[in-house]
Amino acid sequence: MKMHGLVKEKKHLYLALACCALCLLTTLIVQTISTTILYDNAIAFEKHYLKSTVDTTCARIDILRKKLREQQMADTGTFDEEKIKQDIIGILRQDFYQSADNYTGAYCWINAVRDYEGGKEYAVRLIHPNLRDTEGVLLSTETQDARGDRPYLTELEGIKQQGSITYSYYFKDMNSESITQKLTYARLYEDYGWIICMGIPYNAVWGDVLFENSALKWLLLISYLVSVGGVFVIAFSLYKQARQQRREHRNEVSKLQRQIEYDGLTKAKSRIHGVTLLEDSLECYRRTMRHDVIAMFDLDHFKAVNDNYGHEFGDFVLKEVVATISQNIRSGDTLIRWGGDEFVLILSAAAPQHIQHILKKLNLCIRNREFATKDGKIVPITISIGASKDSAFSIC
Repeated sequence: MKMHGLVKEKKHLYLALACCALCLLTTLIVQTISTTILYDNAIAFEKHYLKSTVDTTCARIDILRKKLREQQMADTGTFDEEKIKQDIIGILRQDFYQSADNYTGAYCWINAVRDYEGGKEYAVRLIHPNLRDTEGVLLSTETQDARGDRPYLTELEGIKQQGSITYSYYFKDMNSESITQKLTYARLYEDYGWIICMGIPYNAVWGDVLFENSALKWLLLISYLVSVGGVFVIAFSLYKQARQQRREHRNEVSKLQRQIEYDGLTKAKSRIHGVTLLEDSLECYRRTMRHDVIAMFDLDHFKAVNDNYGHEFGDFVLKEVVATISQNIRSGDTLIRWGGDEFVLILSAAAPQHIQHILKKLNLCIRNREFATKDGKIVPITISIGASKDSAFSIC
């Protein structure tokens, strides 16, 4: 009788262990699937971010060309497209150098195509933040990456077929022998024959560490082996973990969205987001004839401020200028940091007869504001601001 009871208890124990093992296996499968989905979502987000950044760069080139052409026409009555092109290269080079993210490894670069048929000298490296000393060297479609693939050939074929391409290639890290895979988006700016690219290493994409970290997988396995309390305990633990991962994913996506939408230093709207807002304003005008006023301003002699008082004080000035302007515009108006000390204002549905008053008010707000260095010295700061007004230009 006692032996029968022991056999029965063993059966119950084995059944319980089998049930726990099944729950553990199910949990690990679900965990792997959910992690893979999160990782794929993060990759999709990064692809959109790379494309949006490159597309914005192409749109900015068009804006710069138009602006520089108008300036040359006003000065000389004609324009030199080659000089405009060189001026744009200088502007983009400075922007790409400054915007390269050393933490994530994300940056933009440009190659200029010489021969669309490919070959050993098919293009020249025009701008590259991480390989500045090699700018000007000739590139070959025969060049292989760290895994033996030919990324330049892949890129060239892609832009020839559809004007843009998203692809990956492998490169050896600058400070180690490890090989890293990079996600890249390339688009052809056809007028200049430029291939404008942006890339980010896969290991910098959110979710990649979790997906690749074997130590974390082992920790997860041990934690579930210890949790043999039953089906409901394991299921509840999985439910809580899945919710936490979804919450972290939403928070990370929101964080990345904020980084795209807002300028990191001044908290004004970023240039990338600003281009979208300007396009929306134009589309709204086409549909409803609502007239938004577009104003631009920059800080007078800002380079001298940085040179004389340091970049830390210069950053302080930029943040305070943005804060002051934001306090003196309406809630429906939008302030965009276009680059450096240049800003764009979208004055929503502003009456044309009020533009001059608005500009003077904003000008005086900055002029009357005291900007003090750490040692108490007051530095006068002024801005030059202008706005569109019935096809003319109002300046203060």
